[in-house]
This record gives sequence, structure tokens and C-alpha cells, in this order.
Amino acid sequence: MVYAGNDIIEVDDGGINRLSSPRTLTRRWSSLDGNLRIAEFYSVAWDGKDAKNGRIFGGAQDVGVSIQATQDNRTWDTALGPASPVQGDGGIVQYDNVNDILYYSYYSSQRLANFTRQTAAGVGPVKVEVADKGGEVLREIEEPL
Repeated sequence: MVYAGNDIIEVDDGGINRLSSPRTLTRRWSSLDGNLRIAEFYSVAWDGKDAKNGRIFGGAQDVGVSIQATQDNRTWDTALGPASPVQGDGGIVQYDNVNDILYYSYYSSQRLANFTRQTAAGVGPVKVEVADKGGEVLREIEEPL
């Protein structure tokens, strides 16, 4: 937080904000984000073995687990879209490239809640297993690739 003339500039995981006229009844917050894409990542992983994918994957504060839409793309998608079991705070993420075709991605929310293993083989459906903290599979989801 800094003073800028008569205003206050505040920065946090939600972006950059200005409080105009803070000492008056007409004070007002406004965003200074512009075209910035703000996120506070707790953990990130990169699928660098597969040149086709080569995407960044991350668990972020307040916005869950996100993955780059495609390699070198500035657009990010929520892991498995809005049906993802990991909403709110994202946690630890990791890739495991078994070979050139098969890979797993692992992700969770706070304190390893909703720990998920996603299996992808380059073709066919993506299999997702959601487990509790003890490792017991709570449910399985299959999504088209």
C-alpha cells in the first residue's frame, strides 16, 4: 500500500486497486489492473516432456487450479472446466510423464482436499479420480479429450 497524492494504491492477490479521496464520504475503490492477468500461484508445474502439450499448470489463491489452454497461450482454463472438484484455493500440482503418450496430472485444493489424478493418453477420454486425504477414491469422472 502506498499513498499517491490524495489516493491510496493497494496491491494484493486480487489485483491493483486505487482508493480515491480516502478521507471523504465520496471515497471510491477502482481497479488499475488494465489488461493484466492477476493470479497468486501456490504451486506450478510444466509438462515439458511432450512438445505437443508443453503447458503450464498451477494451483492459485482464490481461483482454483488452472491450465494453459495451449502451449505459449495466455488464455488459462479451470482444470476440467466448471465441473472441477477443485474450486476456491488451488493447492499443489504436478505432472508425471509416464512415456511419450501416457501422462498423469495431479492437483488438489487446500490441505490436499479433493486430491485428483487425471490420466490422459493423447486419445480417448480423460479419466479423473478424486480421492480423500487417505487416498480412498471418492468418485471417478471421464471427460472427452
